Amino acid sequence: MPDPRRREQTIKRLSQRPTCGNLSRRRQEGVPVAAGQSPEARVSEQLIQDTAGMFAMLSATVRLHLVWLLSLGERDVGTLAEETGQSMATVSHHLGKLKLAGVVDARRDGRRQVYYVSDVLAQQVVRLAVESNAATLDEAPRRRGRRSANG
Repeated sequence: MPDPRRREQTIKRLSQRPTCGNLSRRRQEGVPVAAGQSPEARVSEQLIQDTAGMFAMLSATVRLHLVWLLSLGERDVGTLAEETGQSMATVSHHLGKLKLAGVVDARRDGRRQVYYVSDVLAQQVVRLAVESNAATLDEAPRRRGRRSANG
């Protein structure tokens, strides 16, 4: 059985890191980025750190894939493991990190834990990035095809 003190220490340590959840909760008055810049260009150091934390959390391929799949609908660990091609242990590990960061949450459904995205901002960032990259990849073969046909 895991040591509850160690778990509390881990949660405390992880909660001190910038996370996606902190990003939406912290709307502090910003400092100017450069003299004479508009109010929209003002951003606090904490906000920048929180944003970097969100990207760091989503930088792992497995976690990005999990958030993408969960943005499409709720899933349990077994389904996520099957869809990502990862082991259930790996998926559970990454879901734990995402849950501590406030990106996903879970609810009990009988004997299963069903996961869903709880941070709408993270979900929007992932969907925008994946869909934008997919559109770029879809256009790339057509561009190459045109060049080779003309050249």
